[in-house]
Amino acid sequence: MLLPLGLGFAFLLAWLGNLAGLASIVGAYAAGLILEPAHHRGSGNRRERHTLEGLVQPLVSVLSPLFFVLMGAKIDPSAFFRPATLGFAAVLALLGVAGKLAAGYGGGKGIRAAVVGWGMVPRGEVGLIFVATGAQLQLMAHPC
Repeated sequence: MLLPLGLGFAFLLAWLGNLAGLASIVGAYAAGLILEPAHHRGSGNRRERHTLEGLVQPLVSVLSPLFFVLMGAKIDPSAFFRPATLGFAAVLALLGVAGKLAAGYGGGKGIRAAVVGWGMVPRGEVGLIFVATGAQLQLMAHPC
């Protein structure tokens, strides 16, 4: 029962986040914070001791590659060769790395701060989700 209830709760909060005008991932992320393992108490039966993370892992293993394939299919490869695109991507990458390193140093001291900041650099999955959501948005023309 843990898996369907956990997924149902995540879908509910994702839908509510969408209704509030946010990306669906914001609601799903909130559900993940609420359903964190520290908040789950097992029934006591050793046979039923499963974590939600362990139950969701097979779904993640199947759906994650599908997500990245679908995101890659939406890319226009010719855009990578435009100088404006390359320049914009370079500026965004530098700002992203600098921001994550600054956050690492802002959160800690010494070598550990650099490790934390550098460890955040490859985290781009959420950015891809926001890009996909933003690509579907349309500005409504308002009569003047």
